[in-house]
Amino acid sequence: MQLIGVDDQEDHLVGLSVTDSPSGSDVRRRVWVGRRDDGAASIALSDGAGKKRLLLQVTADGNASVSFLDANGKVVKQLP
Repeated sequence: MQLIGVDDQEDHLVGLSVTDSPSGSDVRRRVWVGRRDDGAASIALSDGAGKKRLLLQVTADGNASVSFLDANGKVVKQLP
């Protein structure tokens, strides 16, 4: 588990990351809770391979969405 905060010329994000390392050296992010560069608050859940599969987010201007992604990262269903 990591608390992450970056505020420099290129990146502006803050959050909590939960990772999994089944082999000890291969680290995969499984959970992200935080704010991205664009100001959106998000929760992302990833599968065992570290591929994002579910994304809940609220943009800086208040638009909320839930996105379901396939193993390739393509949105297969989205609720506004």
